[in-house]
Amino acid sequence: MQVAAAGTAVAALPVGVRELAHPPAAEAAQSPGTDKVVTSVCEMCTVRCPILVRVRDGKVVRIQGNPREKSTQGAICARGNAGVSLLEDPDRVRTPLIRVGKRGEGTFRKATWEEAYRYIADRLNVIRGSYGPEALGVGRRPSAGDAFLLTFAKAFGTPNIFSHESSCPLGRNVAMEVTLGTSGVAIDYPKVDYLVSFGRNHMETLAVPQAQGIVVGLSRGARLVYLDPRRSPTSTAATTWLQPLPGTDLAFALAMLQVMIAENLYDQAFVKRYTMGFEQLAAAVLTYTPEWAATETGIPAGTIRQVARDFGTARPRSVADFGWFTSTYLNDFQLRRAILALNALAGNLEVPGGMFLLKGLKGFGTELGDWKKPAFPAVKAERVDGAGVAGRFPLVPVKDGLCQALPESVLTGRPYPLKAYIAHRFDPLAAIPDQPRTIEAFKKLDLLVSVDVYMSDTGAYADVILPECTYLERTDPVMEASGLAPKIRYRQQAVPPQGNTRPSWQIYKELAEATGLGEYFAYRDIDEIVTAQLAPFGLTAAKLAESGQWTPPTAKPTYLRKTDPTAPVKLKTASGKIELYSAELAKMGFEPALAYTAPPAPPEGTFRMIQGKCAVHTNSATQNIPVLHELRPSNELWIHPVPAGRLGIKDGDSVIVRTAGREQRGLAKVTRDILEGTVFTYHGWGRTSPGLTRVKGKGIGFNALMPVITDPVSGSLVMRETFVEVVKS
Repeated sequence: MQVAAAGTAVAALPVGVRELAHPPAAEAAQSPGTDKVVTSVCEMCTVRCPILVRVRDGKVVRIQGNPREKSTQGAICARGNAGVSLLEDPDRVRTPLIRVGKRGEGTFRKATWEEAYRYIADRLNVIRGSYGPEALGVGRRPSAGDAFLLTFAKAFGTPNIFSHESSCPLGRNVAMEVTLGTSGVAIDYPKVDYLVSFGRNHMETLAVPQAQGIVVGLSRGARLVYLDPRRSPTSTAATTWLQPLPGTDLAFALAMLQVMIAENLYDQAFVKRYTMGFEQLAAAVLTYTPEWAATETGIPAGTIRQVARDFGTARPRSVADFGWFTSTYLNDFQLRRAILALNALAGNLEVPGGMFLLKGLKGFGTELGDWKKPAFPAVKAERVDGAGVAGRFPLVPVKDGLCQALPESVLTGRPYPLKAYIAHRFDPLAAIPDQPRTIEAFKKLDLLVSVDVYMSDTGAYADVILPECTYLERTDPVMEASGLAPKIRYRQQAVPPQGNTRPSWQIYKELAEATGLGEYFAYRDIDEIVTAQLAPFGLTAAKLAESGQWTPPTAKPTYLRKTDPTAPVKLKTASGKIELYSAELAKMGFEPALAYTAPPAPPEGTFRMIQGKCAVHTNSATQNIPVLHELRPSNELWIHPVPAGRLGIKDGDSVIVRTAGREQRGLAKVTRDILEGTVFTYHGWGRTSPGLTRVKGKGIGFNALMPVITDPVSGSLVMRETFVEVVKS
């Protein structure tokens, strides 16, 4: 089935694109002895699948999955195949740029690296002298290059380090930390017998190892229950597809808990030994019956009860998927805690076909080495976003923070103003709602730097763009990949950098030297760093490069309770157990037990607005890549035929989507694959940068319509409690 699907996908491509994705075997045969294969790691999404890069005469001609990686079965997705298209894209920024026009115009002049470094360093030093080091903020999407940006920020002395997590999985991560003491948990997808997925669209968001695992499970008879208001590739693959009213998944989960407890379908021995707060949980869900949930979700009570019974019967190989993208509703933190409670009642922790704690190198006695650096200066200022601060956002990890705090600090000066911002492969304009406010903040900054492959929407407002080379043109630090057993993976340079681009290890080393912070980057090059990382294992880079990944000989796939259901499982919660009721939440003034909050109802004449991701694009990062842009050049507004008919909208018509005085324009997709009162579109369009020549001005950008709403518990952005008016244009 997988082979057939892959063949169909490639066959659907235009001829030129098809050849780029899979060059004919005859072509390789025509140039004997000139090909070499470089092991590496993909960077077209955050999954980081191992790959093989075929190089001929200094050019990448093909990218394939590494067959040594069992979880992917040697496969890669469309995005992974498109790495060559990214590499050769003429839209890439290939030399440092310094702004000469107004912010947002995208008017720059070429500069040398030394000139660009000096421009940034001079302004940073003035800002530090006038406002303190905390006036610098840095933001990134987590990657292998984090070590360099974060070292620079810590050496500078700022506490204001952000990731994009609050716009994606932060709600889930905080719920896991509260309930399990760690967010380092995974699902044993290939061996699950009964999977309940609350909108985790595996077949379209396409993390290849997870999707492959589900395909394996379905092929041997596993069942998949999928909840989503919209028909998607995952709903098509599912054995049962349910369409709840948006924002009511929590009601469904609470009713499942009520049935499992009322009918004694839960693992009583596991609950007694490994959990805390069961009595409070039972009391909390007592009135959340399937009949009640049916009125909230629109799903029949009998269906909810049957899913709960099937889930309880299939334990411990039944799993409720805790998802990934959780920047949805204000009740999402409670939803993820309810999902974790379902798994606790199933007793599925650390058994085949259940959930397992990620096993890292540290558990086997040795960790990756690092380059030597002096102690970082003490940080005296509080973070601008309150992450980790009592009374503000105490549960938000300081390594992530709240990316939506940038415009508030700049524009209000509370608690103090950020004056400079470095965005590394991160585009706040595409990630954070209320784009007009972010633009206003950008215009007020004393310094904005974009380190990226493209001129992103944020880059168009930057003072300086520093062009990072692509992952195919650089070697990165060795990466740890945790799982049932730990691995290390090696992304090594396959071809020379194009133009005047540089890798992040070099960019931040040289910027630090220009800023007077060179002592923190006392390495010669990336090879010296890799050597230091591998030294504890007695492993060389050349040896690691042979296969691209390595597992310690003593590290075997491990389920802690596979043979002994009473084996100890160490959790870092206050009780050392799975906390179904959280005294820590109570101390912080948050609701300690599970409780339901209904999503707000749409005002008359408006629709609930939801967005999602498609298989050929990663967030807002890939829409301009030639091959992927050709596969999906824009998005449409999905609307049900009944309201569409009432509004006089036909399939393919131009429509205007409005809210709070703002609007976006696009095309309508009239379809029964979406609930009547809901509209949907794919995320990542509505781009504005003149440097993104293919995607600029195309599609509907929901981020331009949404306000910033922040969950007070997890700090996660709330990105689906927006209502819109739709009219024919």
